[in-house]
Amino acid sequence: MGDAVLYLEAEIRSESFLPSQSARCPTHAVQFPYSCDMNVQKHSARGPVPRGITAVGIFLLFGAIMASLAGTTLVWQGSALDRIWSLNPHAHKELAPFGRVAGIAFLLLAATLTVACVGWLKRRSWGWRLAVAIIATQVLGDLVNIFMGDLLRGGIGFLIAGALLFYFLRPRLRSAFASGESSIGN
Repeated sequence: MGDAVLYLEAEIRSESFLPSQSARCPTHAVQFPYSCDMNVQKHSARGPVPRGITAVGIFLLFGAIMASLAGTTLVWQGSALDRIWSLNPHAHKELAPFGRVAGIAFLLLAATLTVACVGWLKRRSWGWRLAVAIIATQVLGDLVNIFMGDLLRGGIGFLIAGALLFYFLRPRLRSAFASGESSIGN
């Protein structure tokens, strides 16, 4: 066995065992040939992920968590989670009579937001389209609020959702989702 170890040590020190780019490895790497930096590129073929894409992904995930929380408390009323409605008692007063039906709608919204988040963060074209559809629906809802007389909430919501939609539709952002394929997280 000692001869085998000596043979392996000799092979490790020889150029034939080292990676072809061994000249770029530090001298201490000769003893451990696979400890060399292989200089592997870990970014997408389309470049690094812009911060805006990450921020929108987090926003979609947050929306999914909030929608699932609302849906859960509406489907299973009377649980310890009901205390969360103290943050928005007006919404609870309006949604509680619809109970399970509204809760299931919120859970479906949470699932849709989760799927959009995954597609968005992987920079899939379907993720972009789904996120655009969600935000466009929000813009329309805010317009309805404005026309129903809720000018402050509808106006602020319209401005925020409209700005997001404008950001989503910018050619530079759209091009990050152009091919529908991505090397991020495949």
